[in-house]
Order: sequence, then structure tokens, then C-alpha cells
Amino acid sequence: MRGILLVALAFTLTACDAAPAPTSAPTRSAVTAATVTTSAVTVLPEAKALQAALTMQDLPANWIGDASVDPNAGDAPAAGDYVPSKCRTLRHAMHDLGKPQTAVSAQFNGPGASSSEKIRSWPTGREALLQTVTEVLPSCATFTMTPVGESSPVSVTARQLSVPGLSDGVAVRFEIRSGTTWVQHRAYAVRGGTVLELAADQLSDADFVRLTGKAVAKLDAVVR
Repeated sequence: MRGILLVALAFTLTACDAAPAPTSAPTRSAVTAATVTTSAVTVLPEAKALQAALTMQDLPANWIGDASVDPNAGDAPAAGDYVPSKCRTLRHAMHDLGKPQTAVSAQFNGPGASSSEKIRSWPTGREALLQTVTEVLPSCATFTMTPVGESSPVSVTARQLSVPGLSDGVAVRFEIRSGTTWVQHRAYAVRGGTVLELAADQLSDADFVRLTGKAVAKLDAVVR
């Protein structure tokens, strides 16, 4: 039963224990009241979103995967049960944003590890997403989560992960405990109405920080 639960976690949560990278306290410095807006912004075209997406050349050797337009983006699939419920935001920050005008998704798998990337773009600013994540994080340092299809909750701890040079973004490290410990990550970066979400399973903190830097740099190259 424990083995079944851990397999389910790998697919529903999207690692091995790694030495923690330096952390910093959650901050709103990158998201001020002046930058949070619902005014019209330029939607990132699909061609540019595909150009911004990670490729196998950005991943370690022996990884496979690619990026493509995602016609199902915005369907808000089930995310499981969270206690407190607000902690769902840390792992599914785009869950309630509705259907984007542009949506590109990428999935990569390597030896014992995986990573996924989502690039979504709306015609109005999405900076409030970062504000919500950073405000929720301090009260969600510990929470429980019941994955979809499971009846038993697992214990999760979360903390902000420092990504040098990351602006208008936030990264979070999760430890999921169910007999053993799984370490997973999420990073979000917002550029006007465009949101990048990067997730990883079984990457070290250092490798995730490097991959986040590559993903954000590629996005910045097409939107700035």
C-alpha cells in the first residue's frame, strides 16, 4: 500500500533528499501594490511561448521530452484535498485563473527524475499570483494533503527556496512524508499577463535553481 501511495504522489504532485540550498524569508519585495494590476497587457503569442519553453538542450544528458501547445489549459483538474485549504495555492497557483489565451506545456523525464513547465498568458496582469503565494507561505510551513484517488493524507512542509537573480517570481521547496520523504519544487515567474510555472520531482535544490534560471531567462528573452 505504501508503494502505491508513493507512485500516486509522483504523478499527482510532480526528488530524492538533497542538501538544502540557501533560503530566504518570504518577501513581497518583488510584488508591490504598484505592480499589481488588472489593466490590459500584451498576450504572449503561441510562437513566442514555444520559443520560450525549455528544450532537451536545457536539461541534463539522457533526458527526453518536448513542449507543445496545450488546448486543455484552464480546465482546473482536481488537485486533492489540503488542510488548511489555502495551502493548495502553493502547488496550484494557476488553478483558478481561468482559461488563458496562450498555453504551452512541456514535460521532461530523466533517469529517476522529471520536470514540467507551463507557460500561460492572459490579456490582464497576473502579478497578484505572486502576492498570494508569498502571503500564504508563512502559514503553510506545514500542512496535510490527500492526493486525488487516495484516502490517507500525507504531511508536507514547505519553505521558500532562494533563486539568485529571480525577480517577480518565487520558488518553493516541499518535503512530502509518507513512510519516506519526497522532495519536490515549484517556481512561479510573472511577466505582465504571462505566468511561468516550473515543477520538478527528484531534482536536487541546486539543479532546480539552475533549471529555474534557464527557464526564466528564456521567457525574459521573448517578453522583454
